[in-house]
Amino acid sequence: MGLRERKKLATSRALREAAVRLTLERGLENVTVEAISAEAEVSPRTFFNYFATKEDALLDGVPVSLDEEARAAFVAGGPTGVFTEDLGSLLMASLLVSGDLGRQRADIALRRQLVDREPHLLPGLLGRFHDVERSVAAAMAEREGCPPTTRAPRWRRPPPCPPCGTP
Repeated sequence: MGLRERKKLATSRALREAAVRLTLERGLENVTVEAISAEAEVSPRTFFNYFATKEDALLDGVPVSLDEEARAAFVAGGPTGVFTEDLGSLLMASLLVSGDLGRQRADIALRRQLVDREPHLLPGLLGRFHDVERSVAAAMAEREGCPPTTRAPRWRRPPPCPPCGTP
């Protein structure tokens, strides 16, 4: 990763951390984009280069998609060839975008505090989780060889009727 990408990640992280810290201290209604930007030592214009709203800054870092390398390995039947183990590897790779389990756990704890304090953030958080769930379901279907239009992959369809063979 080049210097430019590292600086962008650092700015995004600083904005997210400032938004979380200020929201936990003051409540979301009492936090402005200007205050978040000042805390992160950037301009409000820079804030809007990264996030559309304060809520987006608070929910930044929540996985919204699968790690592409891990997804490709899973769909191809790996890394171990055991479905449940491979699924676990896919989910862990997608959750640990920072590569640091301790940091990820701390972020999860902060998000829990945020949602407890600001319950209206929950739909946005759940929406992001739903997107990941749909991606996981699609990867599972692809691994099982189900066409993309099939509503239920093989493992979720009822078994065929023994006498006539229809589902």
